[in-house]
Amino acid sequence: MVFCLGPGAAQRTLVAHLRKAFTLSPLPRSAVHFTCYDTFDWRLHAAGLRLSSHEDDGATFLALRPIAGGEGAGGGKKLLAVDKIPSFASDLSQGPLRRRLESVTEVRRLLPQARVELSTIGYAVLDEREKTVVRIFFEKARARDPQDAWNSVDLAVALRVVPVAGYGKAQARLLAHLEGCRGLGHGDPDLAMRALVGLDREPGKRRSGLEGVLDPAAPVGQAFLVLQRGLVGVVGANEPGIRADLDVEHLHDLRVAVRRSRVLHRIFREEMAGTEFEALIVGFKWLGRVTGPTRDLDVHLIELLEQQEAVSEEAEALLPLAALLRERRQQAWSRLVDELDSSNYAELEVLAAALLDLPESDAAARMSRAGPPLGPWASLRVAKAHRRLVKHGRSIDRGSPDERLHELRIDAKRLRYLMEFFRSLYPADEIGSLVKALKRLQENLGEFNDACVQSELLRGLARDLDARGCASADALVAIGRLVERAEARKADERAAFEARFMRFEARETHARFRRLFGRGKTGGGRDQKSGAGRKPEGDEAESGGDNDASGA
Repeated sequence: MVFCLGPGAAQRTLVAHLRKAFTLSPLPRSAVHFTCYDTFDWRLHAAGLRLSSHEDDGATFLALRPIAGGEGAGGGKKLLAVDKIPSFASDLSQGPLRRRLESVTEVRRLLPQARVELSTIGYAVLDEREKTVVRIFFEKARARDPQDAWNSVDLAVALRVVPVAGYGKAQARLLAHLEGCRGLGHGDPDLAMRALVGLDREPGKRRSGLEGVLDPAAPVGQAFLVLQRGLVGVVGANEPGIRADLDVEHLHDLRVAVRRSRVLHRIFREEMAGTEFEALIVGFKWLGRVTGPTRDLDVHLIELLEQQEAVSEEAEALLPLAALLRERRQQAWSRLVDELDSSNYAELEVLAAALLDLPESDAAARMSRAGPPLGPWASLRVAKAHRRLVKHGRSIDRGSPDERLHELRIDAKRLRYLMEFFRSLYPADEIGSLVKALKRLQENLGEFNDACVQSELLRGLARDLDARGCASADALVAIGRLVERAEARKADERAAFEARFMRFEARETHARFRRLFGRGKTGGGRDQKSGAGRKPEGDEAESGGDNDASGA
């Protein structure tokens, strides 16, 4: 239990007040400094965990504990001594801490989020036999932002009550006494959280840019503004992480926002026609093109490292391949940073900010009144995208070229983006179950695409290594095995496609699409008895490539 001392409460006055009812014995003073870490998107916090580093007698320790346990004078078990703070979970030696961290943070960098300087004055509360029945600690803390030297704050003095096993009644009596003290309020037992809030760095969920709640009765142009403003925010939030090359997820999240924006521009093209917003189409198309090479190499490197770890006997033979990939990735990243420094990116930033600024932007004001009511319009768009996916999926058989599955993957991605755009218009559990069904199909199509891309890339890299004279016989043999595995995975996913697609277009899924997005507007009139499908209603073509190596 933690109490915070408000303006009307002073530590000395409170101690004097407690001495009238309890016997207090001073405890040694202590000073502790610790730093808490999390990823850019607060994955540890979302998992209910807190990672912190502590220094003790010149040694550095890492501690991972549940957030519910708090961090303060009560302390916590130091789990691992380290020579230096890891940048990634994979930097740690093999063991329980690394496994737990990797399962949550994956490839995200561990960033220092708050530095806390804590000093405590403690007292043991004694009974009539002078046995300690409960301990109290006055905590005085200062929080510093490791990422901004000018951002620091003194936290309110806190009183932490630490129980002693077997003395529950004594603790309850003390707590009841404290509840009646003026100027005391309940505080968060998690000192790290109090520090983050004080620094205005309160953990938030991973931003997708789709957090806005849409009004089904409002003109569709308002939805465009809400969605595009959110996606532009994601691009801006991840740009510094790309420039600093913190981790691969910054570029991934930016590219997802760019792809979503491009789909947004397609479905709102009528509302955008003839307006200044059309310039965004060109800008986002350019941004998608210049970010692609680096992202593709990120994906290939991750896959190669996973292969090296899974087949340890081939790890050494694959080192030249990993070195070549890293070299190419470094070159691609350097070119990407140059593009972010270019006038093209600066103009896109300025344009997006000016157009999306309400109420100053005349273009945004006009767009907010454009189009019919959102609700029926959104349902029609989702229904058409669903029909398109089903139509194209049914036309694929075992003899269809691989390109047909790649095109279907893009259809599935666009349908998912539409459903995510307009998610707030529908019951969460119903649309959520449909998105999950679609994701299962996307997993198959994405794995198939990744295997195709990886197979071709590995062949090209083997030729390049050979031309450089860097390819030993062992390296070429190891790369050949990787190609074989990629081809085998490709064949497995291709064989699994028919069953995955049939599950997605099952009667129950069709019925749920019709219920949610309008009867007769989805499903294509499938004959449920025979399994044969009539030709679905037509849908306009939506062109535009998506060359991301990842199927996500």
